Amino acid sequence: MKKLTSMFLILLILTGISIYAKTLSDEEQEEIISRMMYLRGEGPRPASLDSLGRAICGTDIAADFHFNRQYFTGKYAAEAEAMARPTLELYYYSPGGHFFIHYDTAGSHAVYQVDVDTIHGGPDGVPDYVNMVADICDSIWAFEVEHLGFPRPVSDGYAGGGDSSGLVDIYIAHIGSDYYGWTEPEFQINSLQYTSFIVIDNDYAGIPPYNQQSDLNGRLDAARVTLAHEFFHTIHYSMDWQEYENQGSLSPQARYWWEMSAVWMEEMMYDDINDYYTYLPFYYDDPYKGLQAVMSSIDLHQYGSAVFPLFLSERYDTVLIRDIWERCRDYGPGPNFPQAAHDAIDAYTGGAAGLRDAYQEFAVWNYFTGTRASQAPSGVGFSERAYYDAMIPDSFFMTFNDYDDNIFTWVEDRGWADSINGQLREFNGFPITFYESFLPQNLGTQYIRLRNINLLSDSTLTFGFKGAANDFSAVWDYSFIRIPIIGAPNIKMANDTAFDTVYTDQISNVIVAGSPVSTNYQAYYLNRDGFGYSILINASFLDTTQTGVDILPPFPNPVVKPGSDDSVTFRANVNWPAPGKAGTLEATIFNISGEKVNFVSSVWDYYYIGSGPQVSWGLDNQSGSKIAPGVYLAYLTCKFEDGTHIAHDKFKIAIIK
Repeated sequence: MKKLTSMFLILLILTGISIYAKTLSDEEQEEIISRMMYLRGEGPRPASLDSLGRAICGTDIAADFHFNRQYFTGKYAAEAEAMARPTLELYYYSPGGHFFIHYDTAGSHAVYQVDVDTIHGGPDGVPDYVNMVADICDSIWAFEVEHLGFPRPVSDGYAGGGDSSGLVDIYIAHIGSDYYGWTEPEFQINSLQYTSFIVIDNDYAGIPPYNQQSDLNGRLDAARVTLAHEFFHTIHYSMDWQEYENQGSLSPQARYWWEMSAVWMEEMMYDDINDYYTYLPFYYDDPYKGLQAVMSSIDLHQYGSAVFPLFLSERYDTVLIRDIWERCRDYGPGPNFPQAAHDAIDAYTGGAAGLRDAYQEFAVWNYFTGTRASQAPSGVGFSERAYYDAMIPDSFFMTFNDYDDNIFTWVEDRGWADSINGQLREFNGFPITFYESFLPQNLGTQYIRLRNINLLSDSTLTFGFKGAANDFSAVWDYSFIRIPIIGAPNIKMANDTAFDTVYTDQISNVIVAGSPVSTNYQAYYLNRDGFGYSILINASFLDTTQTGVDILPPFPNPVVKPGSDDSVTFRANVNWPAPGKAGTLEATIFNISGEKVNFVSSVWDYYYIGSGPQVSWGLDNQSGSKIAPGVYLAYLTCKFEDGTHIAHDKFKIAIIK
């Protein structure tokens, strides 16, 4: 049945590219071959899979095998030569005319419930399992190609047999029980395109929870997510097969964007199956790991990272995923994902946001999953977050429980130099130490928790963070998730050097999500050198004399025999120019019992040196009624809205009758 056009033979000769140009040791060859044999259901389970947490896609295993086979020697070369496409006796054309289904009804590859033949006007001589797989394939084609607009897979001619050129070959076979299926590359067309075929399991007997269901449709739920996932891989091979990074020894092609977007496609196509839920712990358990982190072919972090394209499609639009893939293709052989993602977000938002902005918000969404899902403010968080059992574990947070002393350095200092990338480790003349444990990778996040704020005797708590990056243009972004004593959390976004002040009678905890972001794919190695961050809590260099704004004493004070139109004015001066920066002056007034009386504020657009904002308080309470004579406390905050400069002060105000 098999035919191979001379065109593909010629292309193999003309476009064959040595991807790795390396020599494999016997141990490496043995590992690659044994993994591939197990994937094909032809060998024992390798010990290297003992750490595999759940069943996955085998595309990385097949790619490792294919792209290394030119380096196999001796017996390994002979074993590789014998591993061609699966040989199955029967075939079936999908009704839509896009797929050629290969299957068996006897032996180890026999399909599930082989004797059940009732649909398509049955009995039609084709097991229902095969009929339904064909129908699933046609619906996936309609969704991924016709609805979402992805290109059809590149044709392999008659490589899989059949009487029509360019059909997508689907092999239903007995495979290793740790795998749903795989997409295997076969013929290189050019620097961006490869032909490929798909293999899926014949019964999913080794994959829970599907193997616990005896009905055909329950078993086929596994086939549904598998085919949505693997068919998207055939599109990947047709758009940009070189969208990968070289990161590991046995998995040099780190296809994190392939896998996270293919899991995303499962959810887009089959929203009610939710197979991806069981991948999420492998992302949320280690949020410091970046989206690029792939340590081996069986690294599950890349599957759990599907929450990022899910975030993009929920926060913006599903069209972004196609745009990112098209840009990866148009930018040429990869890796291009970080830059392509930034450009796609920038184009979609008309320049209002980019990868930094999106990832900063994504880090906040990731906090509100599991038991924290119900705390999310309106408009924040995944639509299915309440069903995510996975969440960032409490043990991961760097937690502060008390603030008796100024904190401007981490306890640990493991011998860093006094500068990072040529910059002195200081802030406003004060030395600071950059923390170097739990450093997040590029496109990863470190979460810090400030607890018991409402137990402090001071009326406010001021804190800040300063980041340092290396030569890959990474910028730190911070999100402050303020958790009030009563009500929903509120969120403030900032970057690089960020400060905030909260009132201790209002806020109980603050979660800080710090994320370094760069569009340079090499920034994945940020954790190697010249990179860190420091926390600043109630430190002396956050005082008004260091911040660029001074708060002046209120006037008049005292207020003697006030009339109905009298007021107290609060003022601030700008110490150095801040062109284009807006800010606020806020005053909160309390009585001597600690009860809040009123709050007034003023917003400014720009002030020169020596001038500044002011706001008046009309000696009234929040209801507009005049207050009684006595002593009142005013807590003032003056700050630029970007957090670069901030000042605080407090004054007693006497109202004398």
